[in-house]
Amino acid sequence: MLTEGMVEAGDTLLCMVPESGRFAVSFMHLTAVAAPDLGLTPSTSHGI
Repeated sequence: MLTEGMVEAGDTLLCMVPESGRFAVSFMHLTAVAAPDLGLTPSTSHGI
């Protein structure tokens, strides 16, 4: 989803995680944020 550009900063995602073999589920509510600009360039990244 991230590499195809389907998620942008501010988007919300609701994920359901079923419990294996039981009648229980969990939910996650996620909010996408923009990655910080660390100002790294090839000359200053030192192989990072």
